[in-house]
Amino acid sequence: MTQTYQEPIGRWVVEQHEELPEEHKEAYRSDGIDPDDLWTLKWSFNTEADAQAELQDEMTDYEEFCKSKGYRKVITLRVRDRGADAHTHIERVAW
Repeated sequence: MTQTYQEPIGRWVVEQHEELPEEHKEAYRSDGIDPDDLWTLKWSFNTEADAQAELQDEMTDYEEFCKSKGYRKVITLRVRDRGADAHTHIERVAW
């Protein structure tokens, strides 16, 4: 039996989009998922200022990492306002 837990989610979220290879995009499309509009929750905050600060930290770390390894940048990050009436918890699978 899979165990789950409830995780609180703030109004302001930092989300990540990864540019995938074409063969991976096709696999998503075959499952009815648009890979060009696929965003993953990384962090959540109760204030926009905290979310923006985390976004800047994440972007700086990622750019420095890519530069140090010679990697092409494939990740885009954004801050999104979920709205005042958004759900406050999500269910996660415990690993």
